[in-house]
Amino acid sequence: MANVFLVALGGALGAVARFAVASAFTRKLGTSWPYGTFFINVSGCFLVALFLTAASERYPDMHPGWRYFFPIGFVGA
Repeated sequence: MANVFLVALGGALGAVARFAVASAFTRKLGTSWPYGTFFINVSGCFLVALFLTAASERYPDMHPGWRYFFPIGFVGA
């Protein structure tokens, strides 16, 4: 049940962050193309790969809850 809470918390925070970043891109670059969505998706893929690599190689004793909170919840939102 704790894992569900971590995914929900990460998802809520990630959704707010995604909305803020997409809105900033829309204000700066307009609506002719979904620049914000493109940036968020590309950077999200990079962040998940970076996080999971760091979690497995540099911090093998990291609490497993972080693997639910960040890549699934926050970035996956």
